[in-house]
Amino acid sequence: VSKWLARHGIKNSYFYDSDEDRSRIKTELIAEPFWVQVQNQYTPNEQLYFIAQYCEHVIQMEKVTGVDYSEKMQIMHLIRSEILMDRILERQKRAHAEEQKIYIDIAKLDPKTDAMEIKALRARADSCVHEFSSYSREGKDLQDRINALRKELKMTREQRIKDYQD
Repeated sequence: VSKWLARHGIKNSYFYDSDEDRSRIKTELIAEPFWVQVQNQYTPNEQLYFIAQYCEHVIQMEKVTGVDYSEKMQIMHLIRSEILMDRILERQKRAHAEEQKIYIDIAKLDPKTDAMEIKALRARADSCVHEFSSYSREGKDLQDRINALRKELKMTREQRIKDYQD
């Protein structure tokens, strides 16, 4: 099954074990000292995402020349930032869904008899709006950081390629 998945380019955990280059890179990644931190900090799905992204970055870079330790660390920081961005977006989605649910609950209440409950629900809805906008600011800051990391990685890579060509 894993060979069939790999042959058809279906990228799941078996793909990274059956593809020779990706398997090698995954093995090297898991041997890195920072992998223990990754396991402690991220969920199993996030770890799979980390492995997939790391393998793809390294494969892309290895087409020209090897990948040095500083580039590996830049890749790691980039992927960490992407995972944090995903977490922010998930929290933002939950805050928005909670706000929508609250407004549905408010619509079901009678303003004359349930005024206190409506007031409490509106306060919770306002809290969700504040939380949503807070995540928006965090997300923008993190997106700026991700863009800077990508630019830095690209510049480092271009310099190494130029040195290699020279």
